[in-house]
Amino acid sequence: MKASAFSEIRALLLQVRNTRDIELQEQECFLERTKLAPAQLTSINVARDSLPENILDGYHVLFIGGAGEYSAVENYAWMPGVLELVREADRRSFPVFGSCWGHQVIARALGGTVIHDLSQAELGCLPIFLTEAGKADPLFASFPPQFDANMGHHDRVLDLPPDAIELAIGR
Repeated sequence: MKASAFSEIRALLLQVRNTRDIELQEQECFLERTKLAPAQLTSINVARDSLPENILDGYHVLFIGGAGEYSAVENYAWMPGVLELVREADRRSFPVFGSCWGHQVIARALGGTVIHDLSQAELGCLPIFLTEAGKADPLFASFPPQFDANMGHHDRVLDLPPDAIELAIGR
């Protein structure tokens, strides 16, 4: 992608954080990893702010961050809006990336099974293994077959949504 086209990208980051310092740190991590300028990233914290109607309009990608103490299994007051936002993005074929809690919310919204499972909790920098589909995927093709990633999960996706393709696995 040309640099000028890249500078036109507008991303929406959906967050669910209780403390401002962690909220800001997550925003900085997304900016650092995506190489977006601060003006290209808009953040909404659903633990504090409501989701406006037609929130995806004017954006090119939706990022869903982590959650700390929140579970993707629980039905918080704001969860129906978050799940519907993911479904709307899917109906539009709108690019969505879920980090940590975000991938669990995407799975739940699209018909997968997510469970709260403290016996399989992940915390720390742990190995990730690309599946054969992941090795062939344009996003992950340049990654090594195994790499380490920071994690903090107490929920896990038990069953993927219909038509989902598993690109990587932990443990």
